[in-house]
Order: sequence, then structure tokens, then C-alpha cells
Amino acid sequence: MELALCADVILAVPQALLAFPETGIGIYPGLGGTQRTREKIGAGLTKYLIYTGQMLSAKKAQEIGLVDAIINPEGLFEMIDGRQPLPSPGERQKQPEGRWQAIAEFFEQNSIAQILSEEYSPGKLDSGEAAKIVKKIRQKAPIALQTAEELIDRARGPQSELQELVHIFSTEDALLGLSSIGKRVEFRGK
Repeated sequence: MELALCADVILAVPQALLAFPETGIGIYPGLGGTQRTREKIGAGLTKYLIYTGQMLSAKKAQEIGLVDAIINPEGLFEMIDGRQPLPSPGERQKQPEGRWQAIAEFFEQNSIAQILSEEYSPGKLDSGEAAKIVKKIRQKAPIALQTAEELIDRARGPQSELQELVHIFSTEDALLGLSSIGKRVEFRGK
């Protein structure tokens, strides 16, 4: 996902699945994920994707503006040959709609500390859906979540992510998560 975010236009095949799984292994997306995602879809949805590690289909990624177009593989070759025009980049920071707007607002109005301590306000988000999201987030590494929040909120560009990598990789949570990929672990926030 971070590599795709370096492109001017992001194309996906219909079967594509996109996610930021890093907070589930004790780290954060430190190669542009917190910054370029925010530029493309805004802070609220960026937090949702990074905090939850939620897997998105190509269609859902296009709905929120993360993917500019969905194409079949043969369509790509037609674009390369010049027989079909390349799609334009989607509107940066386009306003999410419906459920996506409620999710974005939830993450814009609640800090990670409020979410982890369950002292959040669901806002326009259905309280049952908010509880499911919070439950998912509580399974992630707290230091990685806090660091991701700081990076997203500061919005100082991809270089700022690199400054936190030594710290995040030195945490016990990162060691536990990276040595237990594919297994369920309980992070301790150390």
C-alpha cells in the first residue's frame, strides 16, 4: 500500500485487497503510510485504516478515494499501448459519504487514548459499529497506535515517519509482534 501511494494514479484490479497490517505486529506504516494516506483521503479515514488494519476491497478503496480506478489486467495493457487513457488522479481529500463520513468523523473527534480507554463518543457512527471498531483496535499495539496518531496529526511529511522507526522497532511490542506473525498476541504497551 505504501508503494502504491507513491504513484500519481493508483489502479487496482477488481480482486485487489488493500490494508495496513502494521499496528497488528507492533509497528506502524513508516514508509509514507501515515502521511501520503492522509494527503489522499484525510486524517480520519487514515486513522481508521492504520488503527484497525481493516482489509479493503478495491471497490471500497475506490469509494473512499484511496484507489483512483479499478481496471482489468487487459485494460492496463491498453493504457500502456495508448489505446485507453490513463484515469485522472481522484480528488485529494474528497469528502467521504454516508458510513465512511461517520467513520472519518469518529476518528477525527476521538483520540487514540479515548478509544483505548473506551471513553469515546460514537458521534454519527452506530454505537454497535463503534464498539466493534474499538474492540479491533484494542488488539493492536498501543505504542504503535500512539505513534501513528502523532504522525498523522502532525502531518510533517514522510521524512517524519523515519525519525520514529528506531524507537518503534526497539519496543517489546514490536519484538513480540514481528516474531509472532500469523499468531494472536497480547501487546503490553512496552
